[in-house]
Amino acid sequence: MRKGGAEIDGFVVAIAECCPHLRHLNVSRTEGAVTDAGIEAIAARCPQLQHLDVSDTHGAVTDRGIEAVAAHCPQPT
Repeated sequence: MRKGGAEIDGFVVAIAECCPHLRHLNVSRTEGAVTDAGIEAIAARCPQLQHLDVSDTHGAVTDRGIEAVAAHCPQPT
């Protein structure tokens, strides 16, 4: 059963809150369930992030989310 978009984005925000030392996150193929809001939470709370895969998010992660990562996470690859 596929979870609702807001619920999945909420999980991403919870990960951001609970895992400040997160270095790798793959949210690919989430079919729009992960949005800029979730990615912005990751960017704000996980400054050690080095790798983020947002492929196949059906346009729900936009330049806004990627710019937040670029601004807050100095080590992305």
